[in-house]
Amino acid sequence: MQAVWIALTVLIVGGCIWSLIRRFTSKKTCCGTEKQPRIRAKKLSAPIGSLTVKIGGMRCENCRCSVTAALDALDGVAAKVSLENGTARVSFERPLSDEELAQAVESAGFEVLGIRR
Repeated sequence: MQAVWIALTVLIVGGCIWSLIRRFTSKKTCCGTEKQPRIRAKKLSAPIGSLTVKIGGMRCENCRCSVTAALDALDGVAAKVSLENGTARVSFERPLSDEELAQAVESAGFEVLGIRR
């Protein structure tokens, strides 16, 4: 019986070590996709305002990059997304509706929890 417990312990520890090795050497993120290159900060020439969007569902750097890319794809909009806070600080050069922001975030697969102007 003791041999069975030793064998199980060795298998569990081995599995944990294998998982850690794969996680640290893999090009995949927790979301199962390839890591994205760093996104350059989008600069606006004449921002007229800014707001904060609370975002749900971000878990890794890849998630942060996806949200940043979705918001930066909007004309006249630049975003700085914080994974730690689950927020995006959005600057804009034109009037921007909450619906337009929500659609961009949701199209990237995330949830808008609130918008503070």
